[in-house]
Amino acid sequence: METPGRIGVEAAFVYLGLLLTPDCPLYSVFSSLAFQVLLRCLHNSFKPSGAPEESGSGRKKIQKKGKRARNVEEGNEEGASQDDRSGALEVGPVLSRLRAALRVISLRDHQGALKSLVEFLVELPHAVTGAAVIHTTFAMLEDLLQPKHGDVPETAILVLKLLTPSLLLTRAGGTSQQKLMIRSAAIEHVANSMLGEECGDSRAAVVALTRYLCFKAPEKTDARMQAVETVMHFVKHLTATEQQEFGKFVTKLSRSKPRYRLLALDLCGSLFFQLPDPLGVDAAEVERAAGDANGGSSSDGSRWGIACLEATLQRCSDKAPTIRARALVTLAHVIEDLSVHVRQRSYLQELLAGLGSSTGNRAHKGDLGSLISKRCCDEKAAVRKGALLLLTKAAIVMGKTPDEQMLQAMGISCSDSMLSIRKAGLGALAEVTRKFSKIKPVVKEWLESALPLVMDNESSIQEEAVGLFKELVLDPISSVSVMKLSDDRLLAVLLDKSDEPEKSVPPGVVHFLSGLAEKNDAAPFVKRACARLGKTKGLRPSIVMALQSIITASEDLGRKEKSFDGRRVEAVAQGAWFLLSELSLFLPKVVGWDFLRKHWQYSTSAASAASRVHLLQTIANVATELPADAATDLADELLKHLEDFNMHPVEVGAHVNALTTLCRRKAASEDEGEELVTEWARQLLEKAEAIVRAYVSLDRENMNFQTPISIRRRPAGGRSTRKSRRVEPSSQIVTAVFTVGAIALVCPAGNTGSITLLLQELVGESTDGNLLRDPAVSTQTWLTLGKLCLADDKLAKRLIPLFVQELDRTSSAATRNNIMVTLTDFCVRYTALIESYIPKLTKSLRDSCEVVRRQTFVLLARLLQRDYVKWRGLLFHRFLLALVDESPKICQIADFLFGNILKTKAPLLAYNSFVEAIFVLNDYQGQSSGSSALQSSESERDLFSLRGSTQAVVSKRMYIYTTLLKQMSPEHLLATSAKLCAEVLAGAADGVIDISTVSGKCVVEDTLKILALKEMRLGGNKASSNVAEQADEEENAATFAAVKGKVVTQLAKRNLVQNAIPIFIELKRLLEKSSSPLLGALMDCMRSMLKDFKNEIEEMLVADKQLLKELIYDMQKHEAAKARAKAAAAVQPEPQKQQFGALRSRGGIAAVVSPQILVGAVGDIAAAATAASVLQDAATGKSTPLRAMSLPRLRTAGNRWQGGTATCMHASPMQLPVDQL
Repeated sequence: METPGRIGVEAAFVYLGLLLTPDCPLYSVFSSLAFQVLLRCLHNSFKPSGAPEESGSGRKKIQKKGKRARNVEEGNEEGASQDDRSGALEVGPVLSRLRAALRVISLRDHQGALKSLVEFLVELPHAVTGAAVIHTTFAMLEDLLQPKHGDVPETAILVLKLLTPSLLLTRAGGTSQQKLMIRSAAIEHVANSMLGEECGDSRAAVVALTRYLCFKAPEKTDARMQAVETVMHFVKHLTATEQQEFGKFVTKLSRSKPRYRLLALDLCGSLFFQLPDPLGVDAAEVERAAGDANGGSSSDGSRWGIACLEATLQRCSDKAPTIRARALVTLAHVIEDLSVHVRQRSYLQELLAGLGSSTGNRAHKGDLGSLISKRCCDEKAAVRKGALLLLTKAAIVMGKTPDEQMLQAMGISCSDSMLSIRKAGLGALAEVTRKFSKIKPVVKEWLESALPLVMDNESSIQEEAVGLFKELVLDPISSVSVMKLSDDRLLAVLLDKSDEPEKSVPPGVVHFLSGLAEKNDAAPFVKRACARLGKTKGLRPSIVMALQSIITASEDLGRKEKSFDGRRVEAVAQGAWFLLSELSLFLPKVVGWDFLRKHWQYSTSAASAASRVHLLQTIANVATELPADAATDLADELLKHLEDFNMHPVEVGAHVNALTTLCRRKAASEDEGEELVTEWARQLLEKAEAIVRAYVSLDRENMNFQTPISIRRRPAGGRSTRKSRRVEPSSQIVTAVFTVGAIALVCPAGNTGSITLLLQELVGESTDGNLLRDPAVSTQTWLTLGKLCLADDKLAKRLIPLFVQELDRTSSAATRNNIMVTLTDFCVRYTALIESYIPKLTKSLRDSCEVVRRQTFVLLARLLQRDYVKWRGLLFHRFLLALVDESPKICQIADFLFGNILKTKAPLLAYNSFVEAIFVLNDYQGQSSGSSALQSSESERDLFSLRGSTQAVVSKRMYIYTTLLKQMSPEHLLATSAKLCAEVLAGAADGVIDISTVSGKCVVEDTLKILALKEMRLGGNKASSNVAEQADEEENAATFAAVKGKVVTQLAKRNLVQNAIPIFIELKRLLEKSSSPLLGALMDCMRSMLKDFKNEIEEMLVADKQLLKELIYDMQKHEAAKARAKAAAAVQPEPQKQQFGALRSRGGIAAVVSPQILVGAVGDIAAAATAASVLQDAATGKSTPLRAMSLPRLRTAGNRWQGGTATCMHASPMQLPVDQL
């Protein structure tokens, strides 16, 4: 039995055959109604039976289907494809007859039938699969674009409007491959039949289609890019004038809604990439060459490029972070594409330099470097990443050397908390260094910012940084070894002073070597990089050979005439020695003894101390390769130098380490090596003890060696009552004391008992106040005692209290720093002994010396990372003050600690300690604050509190709160909000927290400001929308995050209704009774918290309408007061002119205040100003407007005039209560 659909197809086939019969009376047989019924029968016959509905609920249901359901769907799709193939066989003859019928009939008078036919032809390819069907339908659409079927432009508009879903791939039905085939056929149809030279009637419709497609483009990224591609297919066929108009349209679109601004950026990029000569440089060149005065059309048509470039530059400062990021990436690619041609590159440089100032927009006013630097510090990671890409392209492709601001921005990105940003920053800085390695600031920035990434927590960044170190530093140096040049010629080539262009090395070698010499903090990073390369066999012998050549050339020239810059040559030699000392550990056989002996003899007289230290380290590294006789002679020389006790402490340590290594590596056995070390250690200890004993015990009248007195801290302005003499420093005693400590580290078994007592006596308290101890001797003595304690645990137990005591009372910053380093070492070795002294150690976080503060923070942070010290209340609260330290370096380190390390190490710490931190920072001593940090002494609380209500102190506290809130998850933010309401605001409302005191008031005010911060907003809807955009990539994670965001938002709403609002009402009544200034902060907090629930305010307060009215009225009243203040500042005369101009440049007062409030505020100010002027005139006896009006005159009695001023009894309508208006 035949189905109704098949019967309908056969009936349509018969009816169309009847129309095609020769001599058929078409006007009597053909009717619009019958034709539309025919099309409906065909539509119902070929419509897929299982087509899904295009609704949001259906989409969600489809997403939740499991594997079994998807398998069933796949089977259904296979069956549907078979049905489509059979449908294609059936529809072919019908379409052939329908096309033939269109040649003999006219649809001019049947516009309804025409519309139904177009709808059927557009939908048919989605229902029936087959290239023949697609070809036939679009051929029929082309046939309809004839005058006999109606007005051609109107028909074209109808066809294009109905084709829009197919062009944008948004029409339901069909597979993805089928949709792409239909889209390609539709694009070809429009381009061939509507954009040809003979298609003048339909061309305007296609021009309008390009704009219509922009407004109908989907929001999702992939679909939007498909829409942009479709639009560009048509724009490429437009004339220059039409392209110019479309460019203007795109620039206007870039100032529309966010979705259109994002689409405009994609269009700008496509226009630049696919259309020729976007800036009109070539056209202008042709015009100038031809001298054609009427050739302005070409340049006019190419001006769209400048407008689109300016629009893209403006979007780089858009308020939406997604648009900012997209604009930066688009601008980077545009610069790269336009800089291929030399003329466009030079013109682009001029254009980018002038766009910022020519637009007059404050958002992006200034040069490109300022914009990039600002965006590199953006709060959103995607924006920072786009800024780095733009920075790289602008610096490399355009050939412009980065300025200091841009280099600093790249350096900051290398220490970003986001892994992707650090990778992008490292890549950008590497690209810039490759291009501008001859520029010293570029090399310096790479050493300061990129090189430290060899110790990054992420292994991939470590490997990339090590690879860049080899590529940028080691490989250029190794190229020197292949150049057979004399010392003079070699150094001339390195310093770019050679007159032979072919004799050159890769640029930057000198800058890298001198930079390594100047940057002392680069040593651990270079050591790590060399160690990684040495383990992976990535070091070549040519590097060591090249370094030896550079060292020999520089030192030989140092002994000759100063024909070159002496400091520069010395820096190159020092950097080469430093690098050789690290590489020789892995390539010991490459370093020759002749080279070392020559420079050892030279170093004793001319070389710097740093170079001698690196030389000794190199000797220690290659000790096993040295000849036996040479090693023995060298050891004797080292021992002799040590026995003189006249070297710098740094050299003493290098000598001791080198001598120890020589003895242990050249000995026949391990025991023999230890005996050799013990023997020379005993000799040195005896001689050092003799020097120390002489320094301590010599008679006071001798004045050569005296027992000094420790310098103690005195109160400010305090003076000693007796005269005192300061002993001049003795370099020999300092060197002797340091030598004892160095020996204790390499030979713990040495007999140091007697000299330890002498050192204790050296730093002990003296009963005579006539002498003051030499600070250098005291500092070095404490450091040596610390080394002795590390070798003897019994001695450590006795001396640790003395270390802590001296840390608290000494006035020498160097001594405090050394003691702090020693005590942190004790934390690792003797954790149980130091644990009780941690509060004393944390006092150094507020030391008067910046170096001591920074050193203390870094050392304690390292102990916390390694779990030698626990994050407890007191330690955590004292660490918080480092976030607002006076030193920017300390603040930067603290931000990194709290923003990166602490977030992963102790994710709940900020949440658990947040409320307590409010009490501690404000130094509140009430009953509700039970913090251990508040149980400290008053002096310690003064050091670690930020109490007070001054603007500077309040801003510091708010910065600390904001930093902690950024570490919390949405659920923790919700719990923190509830805790603040329950423990602080409820306590203030119940009288537990005394708001009459300054600290209690500040606690409540801080709490209200915290609840009003944007960091406290959960942003559940925003999170869920962002998650929805990524649903295609991570469906399960996105669904979970969306559900979680909705749940947290609902919980926030419940917390606001059940907990916060009742507490706010009680607190408001209390504050109104006492006329507290906290009322304004309370209203700001309520307005901020209710702002996210504007539509739910009435629902949340449905049970108390009066409360709802009070809240809305109070909030409006507060807004009006703020508006009056802003309006008063705006209408002030000359003193406030600049502020009003700044407000006007942001869009005027109306941009930030509602019109109703603005009218009321301006009316109040105008009325007050008029009244003041009238009363002034009346007081001086002048004629006033009041005398000309039929109103009661002002009395002149004493009760109305007091001291020459008047009180007006007629209030302005704006000053009346609301219920009387």
